[in-house]
Amino acid sequence: KVFDRETKRRQRNWAVKSDEFNGAQALRKECGYRIADRVFDLTKYNEICVDLGCGVGYIAPHLIKENVGVVIQCDMSEG
Repeated sequence: KVFDRETKRRQRNWAVKSDEFNGAQALRKECGYRIADRVFDLTKYNEICVDLGCGVGYIAPHLIKENVGVVIQCDMSEG
């Protein structure tokens, strides 16, 4: 087996519980705000936006209804 899904699942769940994960929250919040700001610059209305690897969801709170209809958030971590 080249890719062991069970091992990857355990690694993701371990990472979300580590001290480093909590220590980087301010950086993640800032990145979420900046990415949402870039979406605001788009002139086209986006009916559906997909946030792959959203983590705990730092982008969606900053998106506005004038630019985005529905936000679908996906993350591989069970947490």
